[in-house]
Amino acid sequence: MSFTYNPKAKAGLVVVSAKIGRQPLNKGRTYTVATNNYAAGGGDGYKFSKKAKFSSMPVEQHS
Repeated sequence: MSFTYNPKAKAGLVVVSAKIGRQPLNKGRTYTVATNNYAAGGGDGYKFSKKAKFSSMPVEQHS
């Protein structure tokens, strides 16, 4: 996933474009995105849509 943004734009209009590979996102499609709890919880100013659904999965640790 890649995106371009305008940090000076008003909230909700910051992302100018988003793509998966070379294809633009389809507004009628649902996408699954993986992130960590820090970002999902708003760390570093990340904000997710109020429609976003979160689930967690156990992480296996290998030594």
